[in-house]
Amino acid sequence: MKKLHGLSLCLFLATFLLQTQTVFSQGFSTAPGTLDVTEGVTGFNCPITVQGVCYFSTETVNPISVDIFIGGVLYNNYPGPAPIDCQGPSFVTCELINSNVGFCETTYTYRWTNVTCGGTFDQTFTFSDAQPPIITSCPVGFPVPCVENIVATPNLVFATDNCATPNVQAVASAPMLVSGQANCPGAVYEITYTATDICNLSATCIQTFTLTGQNPTFIPGPGSLNQNFPVMGAACVADADLAVYYSNSPINPLSVDVFVDGVLMGNFPGPNANGGCGNNIDLIDAVFGNVTVGTCTKTIPVIWTATDACGSSVSFTQIFTFSDGQAPEITCPPDMTVNCFEDIMADLSAVLASDNCALASVTGSDPILQQGELNCAGSTYAITYTATDACGMISTCDQTFTLLGENPTFQETPGALDTSIDIMGAMCPSEAGAVCNWSTELINPISIDIIFNGLVYTNVAGPTPLAGCSDIDRVDCTQPVFNFDFCTPSFTVEWRVLDFCGNEDFYTQIISLFDIQPPSV
Repeated sequence: MKKLHGLSLCLFLATFLLQTQTVFSQGFSTAPGTLDVTEGVTGFNCPITVQGVCYFSTETVNPISVDIFIGGVLYNNYPGPAPIDCQGPSFVTCELINSNVGFCETTYTYRWTNVTCGGTFDQTFTFSDAQPPIITSCPVGFPVPCVENIVATPNLVFATDNCATPNVQAVASAPMLVSGQANCPGAVYEITYTATDICNLSATCIQTFTLTGQNPTFIPGPGSLNQNFPVMGAACVADADLAVYYSNSPINPLSVDVFVDGVLMGNFPGPNANGGCGNNIDLIDAVFGNVTVGTCTKTIPVIWTATDACGSSVSFTQIFTFSDGQAPEITCPPDMTVNCFEDIMADLSAVLASDNCALASVTGSDPILQQGELNCAGSTYAITYTATDACGMISTCDQTFTLLGENPTFQETPGALDTSIDIMGAMCPSEAGAVCNWSTELINPISIDIIFNGLVYTNVAGPTPLAGCSDIDRVDCTQPVFNFDFCTPSFTVEWRVLDFCGNEDFYTQIISLFDIQPPSV
């Protein structure tokens, strides 16, 4: 054994005495706090009721311990502190010095006292509720189109708890992407519901949503941007063409240039596109559909396709229809002057007609009275010529005819109907009379009755009327004029023919009477 000398020996004794005094003042060799118990317990209702039973002895009985009862049931046995034996076996006691019973946590403090050697040791037991709620019902997931269609329903979460079921509160997290591409078809999102009890213990459940997705959409709707474009001038519909402007990034407005025979005729807007579920449009392109070309129409479909960030796409067809908008050109024959209506005739060979694409026909109408009286001098008639192209477009022009007219007349030349009548018998020529036969209508024969003593002696035919351009309205005559001569008297008759235009003509007829009856002896 080594010896300590001088100052070293003094320091060693001082340190030993100080440590011995500290241990003896505590009465226990166990460091303070080392035997404190903090535990969470499950399977018990709240508030947690704790009772403790200390085990100690008048002699040093180890282990000194505490039985803890929770809800009247032995929960566990915990060792107490180790006492210091200063004058033989120490006498140790314990007592409850503090209790704090809470709904979720209960604290008990026991004080151990080394009666023999002096000194105390406080041992604290803390038991708290460690039983989380039990979720009995969690909302069932289902397919939805987009993330914005995911709606949390914490009110459909039901849970029980060992302490306070009515006070269990459920809250929902924001939807979280767990697989797939964000906001795209097939992506899987989860909402985590957390049920928390009054002791701030929680349990979770998960509701799963699978996105069905939405295709991009074009604005406006189908058919709203179709264009009908008339082709004018010398070009035909086959000369129409398009130039389409689009990009592999969303550039608006998309548009289409219209060309006819290489000349820009106008620019028309294409559609706008929105991505499905609010996603961005990554690509917009366009192709021509099935172009149909006829004599009168040409149809060019432009098929726009929009693709969004999910790779979903939609198509929009914009149809451009070109139709023949140029009517034929037509030039009529020059206006003419003719005698009567019957002289008016359409002359298709004198009509000049042409069309930018295909001329189908040239026709002429019947003469139509424009002004004046029917078939009378000075009246005007028009024939309308119509040029029709292969597309049914027409152009017209009018040829005007002016009537000179023709007056009515009598067929016989002057004097041709002058006649002599021999009078026989008892009648004396100077006693003759004459009566014209005529009517307001054209009644033949027109004639003159020679009358003696009220009786018709003979009948002499009158002239034959001839119509001019217009029909004959009437034939009449003046009262025959008796030219007296005792032996050879005569009658002068003035005939008149009148048409519906008011034109008239006259004819003079002379009838001479001769007495050829010799005297009687």
